[in-house]
Amino acid sequence: HIFLDLITNYGIQLFLPFSNARPAWDLVFILDPFLTLPLLGALLAGYLWRPRAAILGRVAFVLLAAYLAFMALSHFAAAATMDRVARGRGIVPRRVEVLPEPFNPLRWRGFAEDEENYWQGTVGLGRDLVDLVRIPKGPLNGPVARAAQVGAVKTFLWFARFPVVSLREENGRHVVEYRDLRFAHSLRRRPPFLLRVVLSQSGSVERVLFNP
Repeated sequence: HIFLDLITNYGIQLFLPFSNARPAWDLVFILDPFLTLPLLGALLAGYLWRPRAAILGRVAFVLLAAYLAFMALSHFAAAATMDRVARGRGIVPRRVEVLPEPFNPLRWRGFAEDEENYWQGTVGLGRDLVDLVRIPKGPLNGPVARAAQVGAVKTFLWFARFPVVSLREENGRHVVEYRDLRFAHSLRRRPPFLLRVVLSQSGSVERVLFNP
């Protein structure tokens, strides 16, 4: 179970209580039918054909190991492509990461981070054509600096891999919103893990809302 969490882009607090780091290998999406269906198929087949249950289980694990090896190589190639494309466009990234796309082992969402922006693009296996989109990280001063002192925001920023903040005024109040680009994929119209902090004009925190 720990291993199956570790290989996703969600990750797991593997080293508790010594560290609250959340390593994630980013090899597969949180739900991956190419990973679970062979195991479920072997389980069902072994139940129906019990004399061959052991060998069916071994075959399923061999298929699982081969799939994860393929995804690891694909992940490495996609990250190298993302880094090469970003540097070719004059971006000097502080880090480059690629995340698996839902239900498509041949596509990755790439992120190159510089001082003020994330550069996001879809990386296809064996292709160097990556259309990078600039996503500003957002402001850091003023009401955002005040919101950053809230405990829930500190927890969110610890959890997020690619945090983006926005600031707007609404009914005489400052509204600060945080989201994580890691979960802004095409399966949902609205990304999960959205944190909203509402502050008065004087800077006091009035409300903290999670997924409002």
